[in-house]
Amino acid sequence: MNVRQFIHDRVCDAAGVCGGQVSKPDERFGDWATNIAFDLSKQERKSPREVAVELAAKLEGDVELMKVVEKIAVEGGGFINFWLKEGWLVEELLAVDENYGRGEWGKGKRVLVDYSSPNIAKQFSVGHLRSTIIGQSLIDLYKFGGWETVGDNHLGDWGTQFGMIIAAVEQQSLDVSGMTVVDLENVYVAYNKAVKDDPDKLDAAREAFARLEKGEKKARDIWQAAINVSLADFDKVYKILGVKIDYAYGESAYLEVMPEVIEEAKEKKLAKISQGALIMELPDLPPAMLVKSNGTTTYFTRDLAAVKFRREKKELKSDLYIYEVGADQT
Repeated sequence: MNVRQFIHDRVCDAAGVCGGQVSKPDERFGDWATNIAFDLSKQERKSPREVAVELAAKLEGDVELMKVVEKIAVEGGGFINFWLKEGWLVEELLAVDENYGRGEWGKGKRVLVDYSSPNIAKQFSVGHLRSTIIGQSLIDLYKFGGWETVGDNHLGDWGTQFGMIIAAVEQQSLDVSGMTVVDLENVYVAYNKAVKDDPDKLDAAREAFARLEKGEKKARDIWQAAINVSLADFDKVYKILGVKIDYAYGESAYLEVMPEVIEEAKEKKLAKISQGALIMELPDLPPAMLVKSNGTTTYFTRDLAAVKFRREKKELKSDLYIYEVGADQT
């Protein structure tokens, strides 16, 4: 039922003529109010309040209206205010079921929500759980408002940490396919700890990641095995939550776009060389590194590439982009 229209129609019947508007007053003065008495006062040559009191009395005798309305009162100089019955509201909500509140304010528009985004070779954290729940809620809310929604799981599947995993697997002759995410994380943690005592291990990790970026088969096979193990674990969590994310473009999906982003930054003179690295100076912020001195890319490079990738890929291009990330990533 359109309550505004229903009250307007009952007021018109009681007055014998239509006029005024039914609107939402301050919550202290009910759920709905009409100012029709101000229009009628000119015709009847009475004060708006006198007209309102007489009309309110008629409305209180309207059986159909009083099935919906708990109380009618005249407020101010001549407003007739209505308080709805809570029991009736509950019945109405139950009657419309899951469609209550559904609208079309986003009809013809598309929104992309970047959420969940766990890291490959690491356990699903509380932070990722938070992002998954909030992100899925946003997807559901926008969909309810008539938007076409796209969910993208921005997997952390690239970076120097994979150089450590690859180096550890090679040095210890490990079989990644037989591991769990916990095993992979332990391998990374142990190697990362060893790096502090042995600088050569850090060099080996950097060299391994550089090989991964260049597409060396051995490095890529270890990396892909780690992804497969991790995704199988993440899917168990999503199944429990009832979450299904449309796409899972990891950072590695932007490899071909990153050179374009770097070149564009150079052409527009937004980037410069500093101590062997390519950086971008940003107003009121520390410089952002595009390419490290050893030639590898950074999170910043991949984030810029992700923006370009999403704006150019047909199934991802949207009118609105929402990033559901932790405060430390904003």
